[in-house]
Amino acid sequence: MILWLGVLVIKLCYKLLPIKYRELFYFVISLFLSGNIFIWIYKIFNATEFPYSYYEWIVTKIDIFFVIILVISLLAIWIWVMRLMIMRKPSKTIVYSGFIFYVIFLILLLKNQSFFIVLSMVGMTIWVIVYLFTFITKRWVKRYFVYIFGFCIIALTSGLFMHVHHQSFSNYLLLNAVKISSERDLILENHLQDLKNQINNDEIILRYTEHLDTNMNWLTYLKDYYLSSFQGKYDILGFICCSNDIFLNNNNQISCWNYYDSIIEHSQTQPISEELYYITNADVNYYLFSIKLNSELPHYLFIEFYKKQPFRPEGYLELLVNADEEQLLPAQIDYATYFNNNLLQSYGNTIFPLQADNIIQYAPIGKLFKYNGKYSIKSEINDEKYIVLVSNHSLPSWISIFCYFTIIVLLLYIFYYLLFKGFNLKKILRSFASRLQLTLIIIITIVILISGSISVKYLQNTYLHQLQKRYFERNYGLYLSLQNEIINNDINADNINSLLWRYKYSYFSDLHYYNIDGRLLSSTQFSLFQNKLLTDLINPNVYWYNYWQNYWYYTNQENIGDFIYWNAYFPIFIDKKIVGILSVPMFNQISELRSDLSELIGTFINIYTILLLISLIITFLITQYINRPLKLISKRLKTLSLSSQNEKISYRSNDEIGQLVRQYNQMVDELAEKAEKLAHSEREMAWREMAKQVAHEIKNPLTPMKLSVQFLQKTWENDRQRFEKDIDKYLATLLEQIEHLSDIATAFSQFNKMPEPVATDVDLVKLLQNLVALFQSEDYDIMFISDIDELFIHGDENRLNRAFTNIIKNAVQAFVDDRRGLIKINISSENEKAIITIEDNGSGIPEAELTKIFEPNFTTKTSGSGLGLAIVKNIINDLNGQIYVESRVGEGSKFTIVLMTLK
Repeated sequence: MILWLGVLVIKLCYKLLPIKYRELFYFVISLFLSGNIFIWIYKIFNATEFPYSYYEWIVTKIDIFFVIILVISLLAIWIWVMRLMIMRKPSKTIVYSGFIFYVIFLILLLKNQSFFIVLSMVGMTIWVIVYLFTFITKRWVKRYFVYIFGFCIIALTSGLFMHVHHQSFSNYLLLNAVKISSERDLILENHLQDLKNQINNDEIILRYTEHLDTNMNWLTYLKDYYLSSFQGKYDILGFICCSNDIFLNNNNQISCWNYYDSIIEHSQTQPISEELYYITNADVNYYLFSIKLNSELPHYLFIEFYKKQPFRPEGYLELLVNADEEQLLPAQIDYATYFNNNLLQSYGNTIFPLQADNIIQYAPIGKLFKYNGKYSIKSEINDEKYIVLVSNHSLPSWISIFCYFTIIVLLLYIFYYLLFKGFNLKKILRSFASRLQLTLIIIITIVILISGSISVKYLQNTYLHQLQKRYFERNYGLYLSLQNEIINNDINADNINSLLWRYKYSYFSDLHYYNIDGRLLSSTQFSLFQNKLLTDLINPNVYWYNYWQNYWYYTNQENIGDFIYWNAYFPIFIDKKIVGILSVPMFNQISELRSDLSELIGTFINIYTILLLISLIITFLITQYINRPLKLISKRLKTLSLSSQNEKISYRSNDEIGQLVRQYNQMVDELAEKAEKLAHSEREMAWREMAKQVAHEIKNPLTPMKLSVQFLQKTWENDRQRFEKDIDKYLATLLEQIEHLSDIATAFSQFNKMPEPVATDVDLVKLLQNLVALFQSEDYDIMFISDIDELFIHGDENRLNRAFTNIIKNAVQAFVDDRRGLIKINISSENEKAIITIEDNGSGIPEAELTKIFEPNFTTKTSGSGLGLAIVKNIINDLNGQIYVESRVGEGSKFTIVLMTLK
């Protein structure tokens, strides 16, 4: 919700801002996010309590998944803002000044937090790299930069996560080191506080104070009934005495009460409560617990607790205390205490050297290090004494976290694509490469997931079977030995309790004993039944199997709340008759199973996530490799042309793609052969078209030349004075037209082209005046109108002459017999454009044919090639001009030509 609100605020600010400030807005936001993104991610990771074993990771995977989604969403918003900043790239002045200012601001803001400064500078460095990337123009670099950039961001995030996770785990181990090195036992202290009122009013103990029955073992009763969980950890001594009971202390007689008062007074004592003291002497530390009993005579119960060995709660004890309050030692931790590098004590399965080796001696204090392949930490107790903790937790590796993050990013991208782009299977499967990639990815993913799940499940069952087998072998020996003692020593319900306690310490296991009716007779953990965690009645399924069905061994999975354990049941036979049922709870089985599974699952997650990611990358590369020749064939097919030399494809493999390549190469050869034949045919057609064009070009100047000669002939006969005056002008025009004919003949002799245009500065006024003089005739009138003396354009004079000649000739041929022909030629200049109009009063052109007159081979006359106006249009277009025609049938036509003039 917060992320969506953030995006909404950014978009709203963008909409409200004026356009000129928007690029600055995204620039500032991108800088702000770049400088803080990794700090925020660090704080999110640091505030999340990630578990320290893969087993717990799987149990709490939903919480972890949502935290990672939150982090990835933050990164997505950051990248989105960076993209918008790139699209609206601000000026370099803003970038340089703003970047320098913000870096200085961050350093000053975080001046006492060096780690946060490093995180901020990492983000700002990425910002600079992305900004510089905008100046790269090569497309393939941009394409692969996106992938590399994404992987780098995920790698940095994974590294930051591992840093936080290792730091948290280091603090976790240090906390346990403090607990272990502490002499105080909070579990015992709280437990004794709860027992005060129960022991104070216990009838059996009060009966002893009244009768002082020496045969009554009240201390054993007290240990078994109230302190059973602590007998393995402490040597427990106890006394019940009145004020006049005498002790012998250093050959001096002292009353019992005064004796304990003197201990409290003269020792280094930490009073925990009115009844409980922690006594510190030079040679030993112990607890002293005193309770005033509610007896007729004033009696005090004094209990001393001397620590025997390091303590790790297992089994039912996890249910009897609050782990958060009591600071229990986790079952996954082994430790050793060293004094002057010599081993004082050790606990757990790890074998510690008697003399600290170099790894332990030079290990950094308070920082994680690897010892025998396991995460360890060293903590100082004092200048000469230190403790080394070794954890059996399998922390996720960086590569597995990287793969885990990458897979989640891919899943989120797919979800985003389906949500916003829509699921169009046909579009996705349209490409062969997409179909191949999708098929391979689905197959590989399914195979890896199924094989991983089956492997974990199989190994889980195998581990469970082996543990059950091991526990059965141990418990079966316990069962046979205990049954023999019951038979041989005539053990009954009254004295079974001491036997169970003896076997508890021999086999390190709690024991319960039920009678044939399924009621509890004795237990080494009466606290469970006192606290109503277990009922006095045996499990009904067990009763049925053991008693009525006469099964001699039965295991059953049971639970107390969320605590799950296995329980083994053995019927006790005397003379083939069941006299009781022995229950042996197997607590360590679940913890050992979880420990082994944690390491196993960790290995499998590392392997399979790496395999999955590598498989996806290899799949992408393979499909690209397979699709490369297909893309090449597709590209060559798109460029396949009859008019150019087509290149063949070189492909050596003799597979399906090779066959396709050979077919393509064969088609290229056939196409080249057909192209040659087509070119020959086109050359013949070109000759025909050229012949038509040459004939048309020759005929165009011949007509006005003929008219000029006829006009001169008449003038010679009728007005010799005018003849002498105009002869030079007409001869120059005739010579010019003859030169044009010579050029056409020369070009035709070159067999391939008409004359190439030669661009010069052409005076349109003079050109049109010469043409008007050339087309003078007594049969029609031709007028030239111009309000300017000269007007220059840049073009080929010969081609312009040809274009205007064609139009004037067509106008002459369009005259009708019922009126005298008239041609008006007008030239003017407007907005640096020359506008020439050639208007006649001929027959006109039908409206339906107006759109076709500029098409080749189209003519409205009974003779002619139909190329004249097509040539005119090409000439005008080559000069970047326009030509328009207006016509009315029976009234005439008007051609308008617009050409760009010289500035």
